[in-house]
Amino acid sequence: ERLRLSDVNLLVRSTKQAQDFVLEHFDLDLDPKNPGELRIATLQLPNALAWRSISGRTSYTKKNLILGGLVLDDENQIRLLAFDASHIRSKSLEVLLDASLAHGTVAGSAALSETARSLKTRLRLVAENVSLDTLRGYLGRPAEFLTGDVEHLAIECSGAIDAPRTWNGTLETQIKNLRQENVFFDRCLLHVTARDGFA
Repeated sequence: ERLRLSDVNLLVRSTKQAQDFVLEHFDLDLDPKNPGELRIATLQLPNALAWRSISGRTSYTKKNLILGGLVLDDENQIRLLAFDASHIRSKSLEVLLDASLAHGTVAGSAALSETARSLKTRLRLVAENVSLDTLRGYLGRPAEFLTGDVEHLAIECSGAIDAPRTWNGTLETQIKNLRQENVFFDRCLLHVTARDGFA
């Protein structure tokens, strides 16, 4: 019903990367009656630059957790991240995202609802001008990861997770300078449609 974390510090040592995961002076207040704050003095991901003096606004009314105004740096900002668990008694959950990420913007939503035999999903995602190489840097630059610039990406799909015949969706993307190891494309346009288990 309520959560308050004060001055939490976490260090996870890495055996493969040069840097560890570091979380220093983490404060979080979730109060259903009053707005709160999230504060982090230092956040260090193993493959990225350290982010410092992070703060954001929180709200937690009727089990609807909202995080807003979270600035990591000039290129990575979370304008809105919401976990709506207000309908958890009816076995449904929704997540909303609006962010600036890797030189571009990302917005979307995901909804999950439990049925007697499965889990229904609904996903919508739109990305504009996102650098895959920057994202790859956050993951340690794995060789199998694609690089390039996503000028446009739109995904919309729904269906029961364990029943492919219920999957319906579309994917549209436009990427320039797409590269994967020794394969290179100046420009890639992709449009995929799936319905009733056929693509």
